[in-house]
Amino acid sequence: MFNTHNPFNMYSSNDLKNTLGEASERVTRVLFIMALLISSLQGMAQSKFQAKAMHKTEAYKAGTRHTLAFEITNLTSATSSLSSKLELPANWNVITQPSVVQLKSQEKSFILYSFSIPTNEVPGLKKAYLELFNEDLSDSERTEIDFKVGVNHDIQVTSLTTPQYTQAGELIEVSFEIKNKGNVNEKIELSSRNNIEGDLIREIPANSSIVIKVNQKTNAKTYAVQSLLSDLKVLNKATEVSKTAYATTKVFPTKIAKQDAYLRYPMEASLYYNNYSNKNVGFSSAYVELRGNGFLDQKQNHYLNFIVRGPNQNHLSRFGINDQYSLIYRNRKNTTVFIGDHVFNINQLGLLGRFGFGARIDQKVNNWVLSAFYTKPRLVFNTKEPIFGGKAVYNASEFLKLGLSFSSSKEVPQYYNQQVANTAEGNGTIAVFEADYQDSKTQVRMELATSMNSETMDYATDVAISHKMGNLFYNGSTTMAGENYFGTLNNSLRYANSLSYNLSKWSLGVGQGYSKVHERVDTTLYGVRPTFENYYASAGYRINSKHFVNLRAVQRMRKDESERQSFDYREKGIDYRYKYTGNYLTVNFNGRIAKTQNLISDNMQARDTYGEFLNVNYKATSKLSLRTNVSHNRTNRYNINNSVSDYYLFGGAFNYRASRDLRFGASYNSGFSPEESYRKRDFINANVLASIGKHHQIEARVNYYMNPNSETQKELFAFVKYTFRFGAPLKKTLKQGGVKGFIKSNDPSINLKGIQVVAAGNSVRSSSKGEFELNNLPVGLNYLLIDESTLPLGVVALAQKPIEVNVAEKITTAINITLVKAKQLKGKLVVTNANQEYQLDGYLKLENNNFTYYIESDKAGNFKFSKIVPGTYKLSLVRLTSEGTLEAVSKELTIQTTNDELTNVEFALKAKERNIKFKSNNFKIGN
Repeated sequence: MFNTHNPFNMYSSNDLKNTLGEASERVTRVLFIMALLISSLQGMAQSKFQAKAMHKTEAYKAGTRHTLAFEITNLTSATSSLSSKLELPANWNVITQPSVVQLKSQEKSFILYSFSIPTNEVPGLKKAYLELFNEDLSDSERTEIDFKVGVNHDIQVTSLTTPQYTQAGELIEVSFEIKNKGNVNEKIELSSRNNIEGDLIREIPANSSIVIKVNQKTNAKTYAVQSLLSDLKVLNKATEVSKTAYATTKVFPTKIAKQDAYLRYPMEASLYYNNYSNKNVGFSSAYVELRGNGFLDQKQNHYLNFIVRGPNQNHLSRFGINDQYSLIYRNRKNTTVFIGDHVFNINQLGLLGRFGFGARIDQKVNNWVLSAFYTKPRLVFNTKEPIFGGKAVYNASEFLKLGLSFSSSKEVPQYYNQQVANTAEGNGTIAVFEADYQDSKTQVRMELATSMNSETMDYATDVAISHKMGNLFYNGSTTMAGENYFGTLNNSLRYANSLSYNLSKWSLGVGQGYSKVHERVDTTLYGVRPTFENYYASAGYRINSKHFVNLRAVQRMRKDESERQSFDYREKGIDYRYKYTGNYLTVNFNGRIAKTQNLISDNMQARDTYGEFLNVNYKATSKLSLRTNVSHNRTNRYNINNSVSDYYLFGGAFNYRASRDLRFGASYNSGFSPEESYRKRDFINANVLASIGKHHQIEARVNYYMNPNSETQKELFAFVKYTFRFGAPLKKTLKQGGVKGFIKSNDPSINLKGIQVVAAGNSVRSSSKGEFELNNLPVGLNYLLIDESTLPLGVVALAQKPIEVNVAEKITTAINITLVKAKQLKGKLVVTNANQEYQLDGYLKLENNNFTYYIESDKAGNFKFSKIVPGTYKLSLVRLTSEGTLEAVSKELTIQTTNDELTNVEFALKAKERNIKFKSNNFKIGN
């Protein structure tokens, strides 16, 4: 056995393997750590500069200029001169480039970049890179920056082409351009007072435009120079923001109305005819009416309004028309006089006015207004006792008025109105103190009254208050009258309060009302006011400019106080409402869900009731409007046995305005009569209104009634009114003169005979020598018009339209009109140095100081102006329809069209150059 010395023989083979594995693992860890340290040192060596974006905007708007600041740091141990370069997404433009920055070791500084984003940049996340490098380009650092481009809504509308003038009766055609300068496609809705060609709903892609044409027909019967407005309103459906563009065109009439030489007082005389018939009877009546309403002098210091109607027909069945003779005169604004048949109610709590013959005067003296009146009833009413009184109002300040009044009369017993029997006889006087305060937030109206007669004295008060506190609004009122009060009301109490609050799109409100009023009225002529008590709470929400919803919780009691009581009920429930308001369509939908208690019935059980109402108005065209309505009411209100019944109503109507002088319409409404006093019946109505010239007007209406549940009660009512309008001459105010004219031409081939000239409603035709004469023209500025249809073919007048001439009194003014043959201008749009084909359809304008012409070129760029007055013009390109990358080489081109031949021109276009504009702004960052 040998014992050989081995330094490793102290370990077994397994131990040796384990020991070698642990050593290898330790070495691997050390090498890995060293690699990380080396990599980190290399990174530190590479990151010698640092850039950090400062004050970034959350979303950058396309189509505008932006400024971005960077904080840069020199991480090296030496001073470095740093340059920078900002790499932006495609088509973004750098506007300002910062200069070289010299930084010491570990020193920081700021650099600013201004840049612009194209208008058509798609919204979303974009990336840019800022690169920093030193002077010898040996070291550099690249930093990534994220930009979020926001959605940009930018719709613009402008007038493109509009005729400078047109003849009355012709069509005005105007073009508007709508540009989408935003970066998203937009859906728009068009509206106009004029007719729009094409669809009203359009879509415009981002960074593009469309042309919309509108037109309107002018009135051929216009007798004065007018300026008519054309418009186009564009609503952006995404933002609910609308923009409107306008264009103005002068409209010249074929003739100018002769001015009246007299100051006239406007009057009208009318003849009325009524006819009523049913199966068994027929009635008719006719009466006349003369009215006047206007000023008596040119300075408008004296004003007169009067009416005379007759004969008296209050004895006729169905047509109880009273004759009337009344006059109102006002001298400046200080004195007003009423004479004849009037009703004078000087305040709320005084005696109820009585229609009759009398007088009243209101006189303003400094801050006072003094009034006095007297009236004696002259018709068949419950009393013929006169009533008189007076009133003084003092304007204490801009906000406060104080008043004191009295009224006196004698009352007679009204045995048919037991509610006012306590004070129905004897002489009485009422004195009332009034106060009225009103400013921008608060209004207070108050009346305190005392009534006195030979037996009693009593009091009444009426107060109304409204006040606004920010978005909170209060409105309240109360009226009280004693049992023996002698005025319009007695033994009465009513009060109401409401509170509303508006917050953004919400409107909230609560309120209540109570009324038990005994009013001094003739119950054979007027209905008695019912007693009622109401409570409510409401909430409304405006979704947008078109949609509105409202809920209203209500509790009400209503009772008929007449001797023949026809209703007495209580109910509580919910009212709901939805309203849609569009440009052409309006929809109202209302409804109610309630518990109703009918107190006339022996069974006072509350029943479930409800109702719905729908009303739709549609403007089909600018002349035709349609309406329809339908409602359903399920209620126990009209049944004495408290049973629930269903009632249905429906109807429809149309109105058509054929012209300014003719309009007509018709309607149908169904109905029901649950009670005698509820006089609703099925009927058909047709009406027409026609004006003939300035002086004549005819109005007619026919109503055909069908009473439900009746076979014989079908009624026909016809009404016709003819009115003649005229002016009574008061004073001659217009001085007149004349014009002698000469139509001439240097071209002997132009025929000068038979050319019609119009001025101030007069028209003449020229002689073979071109002479004409117009007399009876008002002194001052006049307009002469040449009827172009009477000019020889291809001939125009060498003058602006209309021709202005100053007429002097008793003098004949000379005027010369030159005729020439019209010229033509033919041309073509061409693109210089074009390497591609373009669509060249667009709009061109030819103008000088007197005339303006528009024309549209075809897709090849060809255009032609016809019937041009010879002269020197400037030709310019308004815009191209589809190409936005071209512009005129010379924006304006002078064209001389004095030769006899057709003039041809070429209008050069070129691609637009992208220009960078610098704008100086103060810019501060940090502290």
